[in-house]
Amino acid sequence: ANAMMAALCGAPTAQELNGRNLVDAVRDPSLTDKFNAQPHLPHSVVEWSQPDGDRVRKLRGTRRIIGSHTSEETIGYVWTIRDVTQQRLADAMRDQFLSAATHEFRTPLANIRAYAESLDMGQDIDSESRKRFYNVIQSESLRLSQLVDDLLDISRMQAQGNRTSMALV
Repeated sequence: ANAMMAALCGAPTAQELNGRNLVDAVRDPSLTDKFNAQPHLPHSVVEWSQPDGDRVRKLRGTRRIIGSHTSEETIGYVWTIRDVTQQRLADAMRDQFLSAATHEFRTPLANIRAYAESLDMGQDIDSESRKRFYNVIQSESLRLSQLVDDLLDISRMQAQGNRTSMALV
């Protein structure tokens, strides 16, 4: 165990975790069942939540089997535990953003469609109403264009940020 694992488990030092069962160290009895559901896989990954004071951490555990060179016997396991809390929060925020963006696209599209259909079907629309319908279509298409530009700006910033973080690795 290292210092980060000790911090995740609430242990004062990594040495305090030496020799302890992982399930006991992370204080999650269901972890055994989660990994035992995949007993023969050489590589298993599970995620779980762990209370940490007034918040809950999301952890991902990876288990690799260590086998004997002379037989197919399992000698032990190598565990990697990662805190994926921030990643899960970012995923949730992205999903929320996409949901809101989808809603924002639907409103102007619905208005454009409704006014275009009215213009197409309505032969007895006076010229003043016709002008107003065209203006609504124009303003809603500008609104859609601005939404697309905003999304492209966000995408460019995210791609630039990814290039920066890849360069830092």
